[in-house]
Amino acid sequence: MTFANLILVLIALGVASLFIMRAVIPPLGAFAMAAGFPVIPLLPPQPHKNPGPSVRAG
Repeated sequence: MTFANLILVLIALGVASLFIMRAVIPPLGAFAMAAGFPVIPLLPPQPHKNPGPSVRAG
């Protein structure tokens, strides 16, 4: 396997793992918290973007 192929495989694995984490981690985390396991969130909670006062006034 050449170096370029290795880089492409690593990038593909990284992208796939992002999708897998987005799909798998929240239910697992909720189940673990319900079961009483200490859960360390991998991804920080993302704040919902609400429009500012000027947008609401307009």
